Amino acid sequence: INTEVLVRNKAGKIGLKQADEKVPALLMFLQSKDYQFYKAGKPADAKTAAEFNKGGIAHLLTVGWKVHDVLINNAVDYDSAKEPFSEFTIRQSGVYEMSGYVLYKTNCELKAGFASAKNAADCFRNNYAGVIVAIQYKEPQAAQWINTTTTLQIWPLGAINYTLTVAVPPVVKHLNAGDKLRMVFYRPSENFGLPHGNSGKVYDGDTEGTFGIYSADGIEAVRSFKIVGIN
Repeated sequence: INTEVLVRNKAGKIGLKQADEKVPALLMFLQSKDYQFYKAGKPADAKTAAEFNKGGIAHLLTVGWKVHDVLINNAVDYDSAKEPFSEFTIRQSGVYEMSGYVLYKTNCELKAGFASAKNAADCFRNNYAGVIVAIQYKEPQAAQWINTTTTLQIWPLGAINYTLTVAVPPVVKHLNAGDKLRMVFYRPSENFGLPHGNSGKVYDGDTEGTFGIYSADGIEAVRSFKIVGIN
């Protein structure tokens, strides 16, 4: 990117001058308005929902993107022919900061008998839900993806069917050319609160237990991902 700088000459006059060097502003920024949800009661999604509800990183779902979600990019490569795509390959070795967020709805059903439950632990476990959102990286020859930054969001009693913003905190890491990045989400464990999508409640006319990346009143972008080179 050609850059102009503010300079002052020997006579004291101030003006703009073309910089002699180029500034390599490495940045990828994605933002999407498209939902990414699953319907636990619909045959097409039932298997995916069941696997997801087993919990743990082994049963994660990847955050998908489309070409029109890419607002700025000169830092990574991706397979634009395959939508939704989820993996991004670093072009140039260096230090990068990564962050992102998703809007998420668990669509869980509160269990009856909350006030009269004898076992406090069972009472609590049956009236909350949670999800982990992470940014992962993988070296070219590696077999496994590794979490580099994560966040755990819990839906407590009284807010269990609200859409909440799950923000992944920024992390700074040295990455090599060819390293891959992606965003994922997963239920912490099979026994962590309530299964997602078990309520069957109606959202936008859908009664199939919708859960996943979903909208909230007044917010258009339901997910975002940023990768910026800082050195």
